[in-house]
Amino acid sequence: MAEVVQDIAMQILRNAVIHGIETPDVRQARKKSEIGRLKLSISEDKDKKHLVLVAEDDGNGIDFDAIRAKAVANGTNTPKNKRRI
Repeated sequence: MAEVVQDIAMQILRNAVIHGIETPDVRQARKKSEIGRLKLSISEDKDKKHLVLVAEDDGNGIDFDAIRAKAVANGTNTPKNKRRI
C-alpha cells in the first residue's frame, strides 16, 4: 500500500510542477515570488480507514475548460454531457 500511495503522491507532485508552477519570469509578472510553493500532506481520517492526500500550490490553478475539451476530444465525455469534470 505504501508504494501505491508513494506513486500517486509523486504523480501529483509532477503534475503540480509541470502544469501548475509558472516559470520565474511569469511569476514575477504576476507579482508572485520567483520560487513556487508546493505542499503535500498525507494523513489518516479519524476512523483510520482512509488516507487523505492534500496537494496545495501557488501556481496557475486548474483549467477546467481545457480538461473538458480534452475529455470531449478523447471520447471520455460529450459536449452535451452535463457531468462536471
